[in-house]
Amino acid sequence: MTRFPRAAVGAAMFLIIATGQALAQFGPQGPPAVGIVTADRRPITETSEFVGRIEAIERVAIRARVSGFIQEIAFREGQEVQRGQVLYRLERAPFEAELERQQASVASAQATLINTRISLDRARELVRTSTGTQSRLDDAIAAERTGNAQLLSAQAGLRVAQISLDYTVITAPVNGRIGRTMFTEGNVVGPDAGTLALYEKARGLAQAMGKELPHASAGGGSDGNFTGAMGIPTLDGLGVRGADAHTLNEHIEVDSLAERGRLMAGLLATL
Repeated sequence: MTRFPRAAVGAAMFLIIATGQALAQFGPQGPPAVGIVTADRRPITETSEFVGRIEAIERVAIRARVSGFIQEIAFREGQEVQRGQVLYRLERAPFEAELERQQASVASAQATLINTRISLDRARELVRTSTGTQSRLDDAIAAERTGNAQLLSAQAGLRVAQISLDYTVITAPVNGRIGRTMFTEGNVVGPDAGTLALYEKARGLAQAMGKELPHASAGGGSDGNFTGAMGIPTLDGLGVRGADAHTLNEHIEVDSLAERGRLMAGLLATL
C-alpha cells in the first residue's frame, strides 16, 4: 500500500476542491469566435511612404531695378500671385519729371534738325547757281548729320526715361506663392537694396548682442564676389576678425568665433 505524506494529501484535496470551484464558477466554455473574410481577386496598387521636402520649381528674387521710395505694397506675404500682378509701386514723380525733360530734349533736337536741313537745302541751291561755295555746303551737310545724331540720342534718352518710369511698378514675373518682403512702405530700394537690407538686419542683431558691425569688410572676399556676380545679396563682413591676410603672419582672433557664430545663427533664424 502506497503511503503519501499528510501534507501532500492535503494539497491534492485543496487542488481538487479549487478546480471544482473554478469549473462551477465559469461553467463550460463554448467554441471560440472566428472571423471570416471572403477571398476575392482584385487589382491592388503598391504604395510607399517617404518623408520628403517640397521645393518650388521656379524661384525668383524680386528686386527693384531703379532706386526710389516704396509707396505701396500690393500683396500679402504668403499669398498666391499671378504673373504680371502688381507687387510694389515706387514713387513716380522724379521719373515723370525726367521723362518730361527727355521729351523736351527730343523736341529741341527735332527743331534743330529741321533748321539744319533748311540750311542744307539753301547751301545746295547756292552751289547749283554758282553763288555759294563748296565749303559752305560741306558745313551744312555736317551740321545736318550732327543734328540727326543728336535727335537719335535724345530719342534714346526718352526711351530710357520711359523704361525707368515703367520700372517703378514691380510685377510678379511668374505664377506662384510670394514669400516675405524685406522692406516696408517708405523705405528706399534699388538694385543693391537686397545687400543693404541684409546688412541692416545683421547690424541690428549685432547691436542686440552689444557688438558693432561696421559697414566694411571684415573677412571673406571671393565668396562675396561670386554671389554678387549672380545677383544674390551677400554680406562680406561676417567673417572672424584677424589681420595680415594673405601673408605668412595671417591669423584670426579666437574670441571672435563665438560672437560671429551667434550673429550668423541669429541672421539665419531671422531670414
